[in-house]
Parts: sequence; C-alpha cells; structure tokens
Amino acid sequence: MEGFNAADKDIIGVASLALDAQAAEAIDGDRNFRFANGYTKFVEALLAEARANSAQLRLSSIVEAVRWERGRVEVQVRSALSGQRWTTNAKRLLITVPLGVLQANDITFSPVPEHISDAAAALAFGQVMRVVLRFREAWWEEREDLGDAGFWLSRERYFPTWWTTLPMRSTLLTGWSAGPRANALVGKPQSEIVKLAIEDLSRVTLVSPEQLQAQLEAVYFHDWHADQFARGAYSYVPAGAMGLRKLLTLPVNDTLFFAGEATETEGHGATVHGAIASGRRAATQVLRSLP
Repeated sequence: MEGFNAADKDIIGVASLALDAQAAEAIDGDRNFRFANGYTKFVEALLAEARANSAQLRLSSIVEAVRWERGRVEVQVRSALSGQRWTTNAKRLLITVPLGVLQANDITFSPVPEHISDAAAALAFGQVMRVVLRFREAWWEEREDLGDAGFWLSRERYFPTWWTTLPMRSTLLTGWSAGPRANALVGKPQSEIVKLAIEDLSRVTLVSPEQLQAQLEAVYFHDWHADQFARGAYSYVPAGAMGLRKLLTLPVNDTLFFAGEATETEGHGATVHGAIASGRRAATQVLRSLP
C-alpha cells in the first residue's frame, strides 16, 4: 500500500483497495508494459488529435482564479513567461488539475463549489520521490541474482523499490520512494535525496557507493511535491470515504466540470488510464449540458 498506492496504511480504506484490485484484474492490470519512447509520444498524440479537431491550445498559461455563475465563466490567467494577465470567458469550464492543487487552493473559485471543495479536502493525496540513475554499463546484468529481475524489493528506509527497464535492456535504474518513506524526504535538497538513493541501492545490491558513483553518468529527478502544478503524486481514498470520488464527478450547475484521476470511480484512480476515462466521462457531461 505504501509503495504502490503512495498511501499511509493507517489511512487508506480497504473498500477502495478491493475496488482497485477488481478493476485491475478485469483489465489484466498486473502486466508489465512500457512506452518505448516515453510518455512524451503519448502526450504528442493527444495534442495532435486536439489540433486536428480545431482545439486552441494555450501553453505556459497559469490559471489563478475562476469566477462563475450558471452558464457563464470568467477565468483569470497569467503567462508563465511574461507575467501578463488576461481573462478568458466561456459557458462551460472543465477543471483537470491534480487533487493536490485543489487541496492547496492554488486556484481561487468564486463562489466556492462547496461539494467539490469538501470532497477534495477529505480525500488523500500521496507523495512520491523517484530517482532515475543512468550508468555507463548495465553492471547488474552480470549478476545471476539481478540480471533478469525487473523489480528489486527491499526494506530500505528511503528507496526500498528499484526497477530496470525490462523487457528492454538499458543502463537505467529507477529508485522509488512513496507514502511515508517519501514524506520523510519532502523538503530535502535534490543532492541529499540522490545521495540517500545511492546509499540504499548500495545496500540492496552490495555494491559500494563509491563504485556506483564511478559508474554513474547522469541523474534524473523531479520534485513533484514542490511542483506547484502537481503538489504530490496521486490520490487515494481514506477509510469510510468511498463516496467522495463520486462527488467530484457531479457537475456544478451544469457549468463547472471536474476530471482527473481523483474523480475516477471505477477503481482506476491514480492511473493514466483512469485519468483518460474521467476525461471521457466529463466530456460527455459537458455535451449533455449544452442546449
């Protein structure tokens, strides 16, 4: 639960875990797959489809406030590049920001959609730290105990889980810290987080930190907690709160609509396919609300 769901085991609800397990089993969700060229290609495909359907895209534009009444929305936007502000008007608004952003009140709603605000505050949002290390050589493939293992699981304090890129073979290793372990890393500088990751990897593989550093070519790291557009990893449902995801799916006066993994009610929350499914649901709601 702590590693996979990025959750606190004393908070997460068993009912939601059961629903997640059923949903994963229905789609053979324990299969291992990877995008050969990374998630960028996936996003580019969605953008190409949007442009082909005459969607207008405004990138590097930060939404700061939403003022609305039934059938009318005014969105205040700030350019991340120039700082210039402007407003955009619409009849409907679809909000897909992560749950952590809603909980941080980074977007001001006037008036506040109370059932959305209350549900968002009561759901939980986990933390994750991921460190990707690129080495000169895939030295672990020479090891009988590690060479053909996709995942290495341990009880290390900060980064207990590591994985290779199998079935593709490369010189990358990914370290994963989630839930309470990641909470202990929040606020630490990147250099210290990487140092702790390498120390844990050393104990997992019995290769000294000095040897690992000598092989290391690059480190890839992003602090999602400090990222104002993420605020963490993904959502999970506390005990006794099974109905809260459903509340997030309810349109607000047929004017505000919410999507994203936290609003997925079929057991696919905290996943990319769950986020896509929520978008399809919200798009259908918007179309039905139009005259």
